[in-house]
Amino acid sequence: MSVIQQANQKFRDMYNVLDKSNLERISEFYGESIRFIDPYHEINGLTAFEHYFAQMYANVISIEFEFGEATFGERVFHQDWIMTYAHARVNKGKPISFPGCSRVVVDDDGMIIEHQDYFDSGAMLFKQLPVLGSAISYISNRMVS
Repeated sequence: MSVIQQANQKFRDMYNVLDKSNLERISEFYGESIRFIDPYHEINGLTAFEHYFAQMYANVISIEFEFGEATFGERVFHQDWIMTYAHARVNKGKPISFPGCSRVVVDDDGMIIEHQDYFDSGAMLFKQLPVLGSAISYISNRMVS
């Protein structure tokens, strides 16, 4: 198994067990100079990344990933996933599922140095908010009518 394939397997394994009780494990997979980007944030450096995860997971009731297809380059992989999570402050704590993809770059040792998540931010959060969700659904329906 190549370094990039091993990094992908570690990535999948980590996100299948990561929760607020074991966030210290992040440093086993992410390098000091990690650059993380998603539709809401751009974070640089391991300390800031660990802080982001601590805040994000603080009110998560449950989270799981169903991993799909992965594609590989020399030092990069793209991993499809479906995330299902329940958050105390979103959707009354009921689970929400949505698809996404991660683009991950690793160094020669297989440590993650870049991680960018692509997903529909509306499906993750905005559609779950009572007033805003109704407005987004209304607009979406009008666009296809």
